[in-house]
Amino acid sequence: MSKLSSKAKSTFSGAVSGLGGGAAGMVGGAALGALNGKLTPSSSSNIFIDGEQVAGAKNSKGSVSTNYNMNVDEKALMDYTRKNMLSGLENINVFSPDVRNSIQEQVGAYTRQGLKTINDTYEPMFRNLQSNIAQRFGNLDNSVFMDNLNSIEKNRTNALENLTENILAKQSELYQQELDNRYKYLNQVSGINQNLYNNMFKMLNIALSGLN
Repeated sequence: MSKLSSKAKSTFSGAVSGLGGGAAGMVGGAALGALNGKLTPSSSSNIFIDGEQVAGAKNSKGSVSTNYNMNVDEKALMDYTRKNMLSGLENINVFSPDVRNSIQEQVGAYTRQGLKTINDTYEPMFRNLQSNIAQRFGNLDNSVFMDNLNSIEKNRTNALENLTENILAKQSELYQQELDNRYKYLNQVSGINQNLYNNMFKMLNIALSGLN
């Protein structure tokens, strides 16, 4: 349960400090502006949760200050998100040897499977052609065999060319997938960080609304 404690004392006309300046300034633009001209000569407001002071606001002779007390878990989570956002942005396009090796292993497996598929398709065709022509003509030294052989080889060559293009596309896809995962992770971390700030602003606004 949260408890709002207020003590009337001043009139607001001025500066905002606390929460490193940045957050308080954002709160001040909206909440403090609405309080202008409504405060008594001096006042303070504090929010307590489970007996611990979470946020507070104080008006002293026309100067309003705010403070927010992070608990241990919030501080750890804030440090984690800041560190990972900074590191993630700095290295968003940097691929470590482990990442590159992993991608190359996947490309290698894709290549081997593609070659196996081609060989499994065209080698039996070549053997069947040899057997069929030998039975019909007694030897392979004839135009029928050569024409069919050339047709099979042409199709096989086309399949290999397509595989080469597919390998390059697969490699590009894997790198893009890695980038997409990184951006998704950064968005999640950024969302957690923003939620922490939103909670701070909410508590500070409640504390500011308690000034009178």
